[in-house]
Amino acid sequence: MMYSNYVMHGIIAILALASFTMCAKKTAGIEIGNPAGDTAIVTNPTNPTDPTTDCTYTVRPSQWQVDGAKLAAGSVLCIPSGTRGALLLKNLKGTADKPIIIINKGGEVTFTAALTAGYAFKTQNCQYFKIMGNGAPGIKYGLVVNGGNIGMTMDDLSSDFEIQNVEVRNSGFAGIMAKTDPTCDIATQRGHFTMKNVLLHDNYVHKTGGEGFYVGNSFYAEGVSVACGKVLCLTL
Repeated sequence: MMYSNYVMHGIIAILALASFTMCAKKTAGIEIGNPAGDTAIVTNPTNPTDPTTDCTYTVRPSQWQVDGAKLAAGSVLCIPSGTRGALLLKNLKGTADKPIIIINKGGEVTFTAALTAGYAFKTQNCQYFKIMGNGAPGIKYGLVVNGGNIGMTMDDLSSDFEIQNVEVRNSGFAGIMAKTDPTCDIATQRGHFTMKNVLLHDNYVHKTGGEGFYVGNSFYAEGVSVACGKVLCLTL
């Protein structure tokens, strides 16, 4: 269903534990921009105790992507306050007991992208992580996602995540999207991956061009056609 103005303000919880019979066409674009500076991980002291003050890694304003393949479970990625461009997070691997935390530091962070851009905030192949906008006292939505065809998209095998205290606005289509589209890679096809344990709450999603929240996919029963033939969509 399409909405010209979607407002979701308050507590929204989505806990995906069983099969959800929907699968979808690809609406989010690919990565935007060019790498700016070194995107390798250089860690600070490990095992932080307070995510609002202790940072394992600080995402620089010039970085458009962070590959967290070498980050330990329980790490904290801090994003300094200010206005910055789109951000792609890849290969974050937390655990149920030690999720990786992504949080604002020192005030409000605003991610900006044009409506023609694929996204303003994206995760790719990330599991067990939390995106939290409560890193600065007195600021309810410390992470603000402004623009992009998809404001926030959690895809490409991302699962087991939580998003809270985030404002998403002015997206071309969806505010927050959570799904993995099937491709010729068998890992993305039904029976090989399930997106689960998705929790979205205390977010403010508004002024979207289409959906506020797009969780799961369409065309579950019939599958979708890709270069290698027809493939079945994932469950969640």
